[in-house]
Amino acid sequence: MFPDGKGAGEQMIRWEFLDAAEKNFVGIEQHGETEFAAAAGFVVEEYEFTHLLPGAAE
Repeated sequence: MFPDGKGAGEQMIRWEFLDAAEKNFVGIEQHGETEFAAAAGFVVEEYEFTHLLPGAAE
């Protein structure tokens, strides 16, 4: 869906690959025929995220 909440949006295809230990990943997204985005990182647990809201104090 588009940001204004109207319309069907654009189709996206996503691939995600994990290593054997399921600790590291590579993700690839395809938008349309020629636009791609890629990201690499590592898996974290929910408890490792804190203070996600803007203006949150430490």
